[in-house]
Amino acid sequence: MLESEGLEIWAPIHAWRSLGQLRAEAAIEPLLSLLHRMDDEGNEWIGEELPEVLACLQPQLFQLLVLTWLIKHMGFRHEPQHLRLW
Repeated sequence: MLESEGLEIWAPIHAWRSLGQLRAEAAIEPLLSLLHRMDDEGNEWIGEELPEVLACLQPQLFQLLVLTWLIKHMGFRHEPQHLRLW
């Protein structure tokens, strides 16, 4: 394996692990947007790693998902980042 191939594979994995450990709330939506790529060749790590990373962000993730659901299904007119449930 070439050194650059290692970087291409390992850099994103270490980055999203760090975001989870830092409890980086701003990373939730970008991380969720990666889920559609987990079946692509070479992206097997997404399906294995992201659930663990998102679990580190659980309190913020839960709040974001609830607020997104309220906006979509209950007619709230605010974006999730402007609302707080608790």
